[in-house]
Amino acid sequence: MSNNISIYLIEEIFFPTSLQGSDVEKHYKLTNVLKNQGNMIFKSDIGMLTFIDTLKVIDDLIRGAGFLWVFALNNSPNKILGSQPNCDSFGYFSSEQAKDLYLCLEEIKNIKTESAQPFIDRYNATNNEMFDDLFSVMYMASKAANEKACAIAVLYE
Repeated sequence: MSNNISIYLIEEIFFPTSLQGSDVEKHYKLTNVLKNQGNMIFKSDIGMLTFIDTLKVIDDLIRGAGFLWVFALNNSPNKILGSQPNCDSFGYFSSEQAKDLYLCLEEIKNIKTESAQPFIDRYNATNNEMFDDLFSVMYMASKAANEKACAIAVLYE
């Protein structure tokens, strides 16, 4: 599993609408575009399991039915990546999806960690501090993406 997680803001126009090759080759090309054209706003070595479990807590709170953590784990621009199991994860929220995320997080931004505790207790790999930190990161990223009309990408390395 990946230990390093980076979140970027990027204008959707930089991503190709299609690519040739295997998913591994496409992932490599998307990663290069992201690193060269995107603006990294968050980087952590918290580990993929902790990251995803914490996103699941936030997703439960916004009643996202998998929206947040699935898109952060397995979504690509223009659905370029398929489902080859040997391909690394790539997370992506188009500008419209980032706007939806922002609106959902805006509704619950004043929630206290104590109110989230039942959701946090469902997942072994997260805790209150991680919830507070990642909520802030995702709120800030979605707000910035909404203001700039750009996309959010999550890279696992």
